[in-house]
Amino acid sequence: MRPEDVLKELGYKLPEPPEPRGFYLPFLEIRGLVFISGLLPLKEGSLLHKGKVGRDLTLKEAEECAIQIVLNCLSILHSKIGLHRIDHCVRINGYLQTSEDFTEHPQVLNAASELVVKVFGDRGRHTRIAVGVASLPMNSPIEMDFIWSLKD
Repeated sequence: MRPEDVLKELGYKLPEPPEPRGFYLPFLEIRGLVFISGLLPLKEGSLLHKGKVGRDLTLKEAEECAIQIVLNCLSILHSKIGLHRIDHCVRINGYLQTSEDFTEHPQVLNAASELVVKVFGDRGRHTRIAVGVASLPMNSPIEMDFIWSLKD
């Protein structure tokens, strides 16, 4: 089944790709790899939620943000090269703006990881890091970047 069909079956629709909010490339394809720059949980141009996870946001709200970021990433891939060209999700890096006592970083990223695996099957299994930070751009609760490999 095509990734687009899986997303539809799961009840998701790809948003418009987010515009870069700085002087950088949001997408770079080089030597069979695609690098997606740090993405925020933007939905229709605004952050889905703001603030620190564990203080201003619940775990569930943070998971919703992680899913929105995956959808934003897939929309970029879809618009630039087509999801059919993806061979494998190689790496997801997640940075969470959290309260000092929050320790469920992996749980938040699990929502993103699970969606990627649902869409791509075993080709969606990836390496990952989930890190807590003091602040993020626009008071975003989470920022994620991705590395994908392409089919030959």
